[in-house]
Amino acid sequence: MAKEREIIFQFRLDDDPAKNNSAIDRFLKDVERAWEKNDEVLSEKESIRADGGAYEVKFRLYLPKLSSDARGIEIVGTGDEEYDQLFELGILILEERLQKKEVPYIMRASKERFTAGFEDLHMKLDEIDEVLKEKKLTEAERKEIVSDLSSIVSKLDFLALNIRLIEDRIVEMMNRYELEIPKSPSSSAPSPSPQPEPDAAVNRPRDDFVQHFSAGSGYFDLGLYREAAEEFARAIAIDKKDFGARTNLAWSYLLDNKIDASIKKFQDILKARPDYVHAYNGLGYALLRAERNFEARTAFQKVLESPAADKNTRYFAHINLGLLYEKENDPDRAIREFEKASSLLPQNPDAHFNIANVYYNIGLYDEAERKYKKTLELKPGSKTVRHFLLAARAQMAVQEKNYDAARKHYEEVIADKPAEPFFYNNFGSLLEKIGDYPAALAAYREATRLDPHYAISYFNLGYISDRMMNARRAIRYYKKFLEFHPDDKIALNNLGWDYFVTGETEKAIFYYKKASALDENFFYPLNNLGWLYIKSGKFEEAAACYAQVLKKDPKNALAYNDLGYLYFLKGMFEHAIVELKKAIKYATKEEVAYVYAQYHLGLVYNAIGKTDRALEAFSLALATDDKYVSAHEKVAELYEMLGNFKKAKEHYKKCLELVDEKSSVREKILNKLQRLSSKEKSQGAV
Repeated sequence: MAKEREIIFQFRLDDDPAKNNSAIDRFLKDVERAWEKNDEVLSEKESIRADGGAYEVKFRLYLPKLSSDARGIEIVGTGDEEYDQLFELGILILEERLQKKEVPYIMRASKERFTAGFEDLHMKLDEIDEVLKEKKLTEAERKEIVSDLSSIVSKLDFLALNIRLIEDRIVEMMNRYELEIPKSPSSSAPSPSPQPEPDAAVNRPRDDFVQHFSAGSGYFDLGLYREAAEEFARAIAIDKKDFGARTNLAWSYLLDNKIDASIKKFQDILKARPDYVHAYNGLGYALLRAERNFEARTAFQKVLESPAADKNTRYFAHINLGLLYEKENDPDRAIREFEKASSLLPQNPDAHFNIANVYYNIGLYDEAERKYKKTLELKPGSKTVRHFLLAARAQMAVQEKNYDAARKHYEEVIADKPAEPFFYNNFGSLLEKIGDYPAALAAYREATRLDPHYAISYFNLGYISDRMMNARRAIRYYKKFLEFHPDDKIALNNLGWDYFVTGETEKAIFYYKKASALDENFFYPLNNLGWLYIKSGKFEEAAACYAQVLKKDPKNALAYNDLGYLYFLKGMFEHAIVELKKAIKYATKEEVAYVYAQYHLGLVYNAIGKTDRALEAFSLALATDDKYVSAHEKVAELYEMLGNFKKAKEHYKKCLELVDEKSSVREKILNKLQRLSSKEKSQGAV
């Protein structure tokens, strides 16, 4: 997979040599123009289409040892063996031009040639690369891969030792027999000014520094940040003034989630070198991760105010300021920062991708789709961008209530087994919406498997467990969510409800009061506390809770609903009807209070013998929430009483579809279905 620092030119070669030579000549001129005009790391692709084979050439940017700011080109050819000669011909032309322009470069043979004799090592690295691409590693898998890589490095050390021995023998033979080996073509490239030969003992510490720095860089590229940090720390112990190693150490800590340590390292760098803009960018990003937004904003502003900041550095600062504003729920300012970044590097897809994400998060899915398509134009073949594009289309389908189309879009994403938990979480939300609770549960679980810190999926697992009437499982997931967000009032309220369902009254009261104390205008915990008192037969305490709610919110539909139910339990049916109709009046049809009020009104009408009106009220509850198990159960009982066994069976079976396999409600519904079957048989016999 091409890294961002590579320029890739891909050809469709023709049988006509003249056309091929023309194609090569054109791309060489293009790379020269790109090289001369851009200071940034480049990533661009040009295709020339014709019949015939495929060939790819990579131009990898690097910083040679000639000087601290010199740029160079490393040329690597890959492709079908039959085109090697054609590639090498193009390279000779490029080499001549580079020499004329005094651009430093390193030359490599075609891939098939420079891997000869090392196929086993390359195959092993390919296998490791595939594992790293496919999944997030467990600690055991990380250790195994590090062990494999260490084994390869040991072999290379052995090879390096033999290479030095061979070199020594060659030099000895050349001196003894007065031989002279002709220079390779690449030796005519510009070279550094002659330096006196350093004493081996003096040069050894620098060699050790380079060894540790290179090892750290290798681990960093593999995502093994802990090991990278250890190597960079060893390099710094040799040369404490090397800001490259110190910056890399700080980044390694940051990406290994050692955020405080990373902040300290960046701050130490800036004390020693206050004008080092790269450290300000790193510090800003670390502070952003630590949710110290004001300080992060200040660090990024330092970058943007610095005359030393190049376009790449400014680009990074604008991108992260955009992310900061997005975290602060300021989408307009976030988009403005991303657009500033895009104006600096128009061909970099990241800014477009981030703008698309902002549009997605605020529900402007059509705008998100447009920006994801633009990103895909700049980054063709990116599975991640394609997945987000499909997700945006799925959400557009959800808005149009075309759930089948939405499901197909998400299933197309999931078929690729993406590593991002976001897609599984959103797919779970869709499955929950259409009533496929077991599949939703599985999707949310996969999200947490991919990222055990993906908190929102734990909340969703708790909620779906509530819907499936498995309160004990819901408790487990809400408590896990609260490890990440201990003061989330909704999760605390829901946890209180589940403890109430499991009969753990004291715990329920504790969590209701804790949720209520966080926000005095969040009335659900107080309403639920009133409900707990109703179910405990403490009607006066319950009435006091609802009076407290209605004093602050005279149109609180849930409070009127619960009061209606309280009057129903006391046999005061007329009062119950009045309160429940108030709840229906003040609630929108989408609110849970509307559903509950219709359900409780059905209970009242059923109690006073008005079966038709009871059936109508239960049906209105189901019209808003067709996954309401208790309403399905009551409708089934009424149809059973009326002798409509077919309808009764439909609603009992719907209950079984919705409740969890381990729910106690399931056993109750199964018993009712068995009773219904017995009635059907006896009716048939008569």
